[in-house]
Amino acid sequence: MRKVIFFNFEESNNIKQKLAGLTEGDEVNVHLGEKIHYEAAFKSYNSKDETAAFIIDRFYENGGELVTFHLDEITGLELPLSEDAVEGEDE
Repeated sequence: MRKVIFFNFEESNNIKQKLAGLTEGDEVNVHLGEKIHYEAAFKSYNSKDETAAFIIDRFYENGGELVTFHLDEITGLELPLSEDAVEGEDE
């Protein structure tokens, strides 16, 4: 089983840059103020409308809701860090 480890890029990149670098299906934690959607699957980013779509609650029965957030709502994104990168940190 593969582990997914999250880290916060917030200080080094802004949210627009992060969204532009994601591909459909990438797993992220989406922060909306005090609310967090864990392990949301990235669907799309519309730079004209400044909106991003994610599939949330994928692991619940009857889950998999498609939601769209305006960039003003997103206060942070945590991107998965590969397991290989984590192993290299200890060496």
